[in-house]
This record gives sequence, C-alpha cells and structure tokens, in this order.
Amino acid sequence: MTKTLIMFRGLLCASLMVGPVPDHVYGQLFGLELHKTVMPASGGMPGASIARPQENISAINGNPASLTKLRGTQFTFGSGWLEATHNLDYQGPVPGLSPFSGKSGWTGSAPANIGVSQELSAFGLPVVSGLSLNAIAGAGAEFRAQAGSNGATLGLSVLHARSSTSVLLTDKFSIGTGVAIGTASLD
Repeated sequence: MTKTLIMFRGLLCASLMVGPVPDHVYGQLFGLELHKTVMPASGGMPGASIARPQENISAINGNPASLTKLRGTQFTFGSGWLEATHNLDYQGPVPGLSPFSGKSGWTGSAPANIGVSQELSAFGLPVVSGLSLNAIAGAGAEFRAQAGSNGATLGLSVLHARSSTSVLLTDKFSIGTGVAIGTASLD
C-alpha cells in the first residue's frame, strides 16, 4: 500500500510539472539514423523507425530483419525536400577572398528513394529480400552574390544502393543482413 501511495504521489507531482502543450512538435533524426531523413515514413519518426520501419526502404536500410513483416511484393518511391539555410560572416585570411557576410543562395533538392522487396515464401522459404537506391544526402552553399566571396560554392551529394535479406526463424524472431555500396561527390 505504501509503495502504491508513493508511486501515485510521484505521478501526481510529475503531471503538475508538465508545462503547456506546444502548438508544434518537431522531430530530429540523429546519429545512425541520419541516412534516413528523406525516407517516406522514417523522416517523421525520429528514433522509432529503427525498431519498427513502416515501409520497405526504411527496413532495407535501417533494420533488415524487419523485412519479414512485409508480405508479397512491395514497391516504394519517396522523396523529401532538403534545404538548409546557411548564413555566413567570413572574416578569415584565405587568399583570394575578402571579408563578406550573407545568406547562401543554394536552392534545395528533392532526393529520390526507391525500394522493392519480395517475399519468397511461395518457394517454401521464409525469406524476404529487398533492394533500394537512395539519395541519402544533398546539400550545398553558394555565396556568388556576395562581393568578396570570389564565387564561393560548395555542393555535396551522396548516393547508395543497398541489398538486404531477412529470414523468419520463428513467429516472433527473424534475422537480417544487408550490403551497401555508395558514392559521394563534394564539389
């Protein structure tokens, strides 16, 4: 009885400390999930998309073992808008540049993600295999309009392809693995 009363008081105090409900809630991807920022569902599921991906692209890239939850043939195409705001106040001593200050004129990009997965149980195998082609990063900064910048521009793009396979061992346990190859360009 005493433990229940202490827990109740603790919950009551914690609920009184909660502030007003915010008008907007934002999620931010982090660490290992950074490559899934423009996946169709994962972009809005910070952290949770590793444990329970909602579509085949996120399963192929984040948790191949979860592919066994997908039935039949799945095809997904998705994209997101990436646009960063870069404000630069440059005062450094680099030859060819004069001090300048301004906002980047780089326009955003819409990198595409394509994924296909196929359940192979029709062949008597509890296996699901998937392939994805992803643009996992695309950003840049451009300061050509600022006097003194000498046309300073920087662009980054990262593309990769991944193949993953999952095997259902029991009704509640599956294992998965994946192989990826990628290319990056920094211009």
